[in-house]
Amino acid sequence: FDTIFIMTGGGPGTQTYTASYYLYTVGFSQFPSLPRDIRQKSNFRWAIGIDGRQSISLACPQDPAWRAQVLKMYRTFARLKPARLWIDDDARMTLRADLHSPCFCDVCLATLAQGLSAPPSTRADWVRGIMADRPNPVRNAWLEFQEKLERELVAEWSRAVHEISPDTQMGFMFSPLEVHSAEGRRWETILAALDTP
Repeated sequence: FDTIFIMTGGGPGTQTYTASYYLYTVGFSQFPSLPRDIRQKSNFRWAIGIDGRQSISLACPQDPAWRAQVLKMYRTFARLKPARLWIDDDARMTLRADLHSPCFCDVCLATLAQGLSAPPSTRADWVRGIMADRPNPVRNAWLEFQEKLERELVAEWSRAVHEISPDTQMGFMFSPLEVHSAEGRRWETILAALDTP
């Protein structure tokens, strides 16, 4: 990882990417003090923040191309038959990279709106509803949507690993209360999704 990172940055293009470098780049490479625009390297639908700004490094977690690419990488890791494999920031919904928020793209908002009889009409209205002082249908739907999405990703990746390496134990990164509360994370469903032997 370090040699490739220093010498080639994964280039030219993505020809010298390794599995670990790829997940570093796509999963959690974007820190506020170290911005990198990787949109030209991958054809993903890029995540949109609460302010309507497009991420320069994070794909929408519902993007089929991104999901297929991450599945490919987990399958690559599984071929090594590791005793344990951790799902880290790949499944994190908040405090991610340059957005620091879950994805608010039109696809995510349309999926979320399906569960509401009167969904908000603008991104700003969604944010107001989610951040309102009292629990409400918008916030509840948002938390349920985030939890379901995270659970789906974890289950998808765990199944992919166990198809190749059934004895690999899957682990999940711990997060502080304020993070997993903002994501609607329910630990019992996430841990069950790991399907660890």
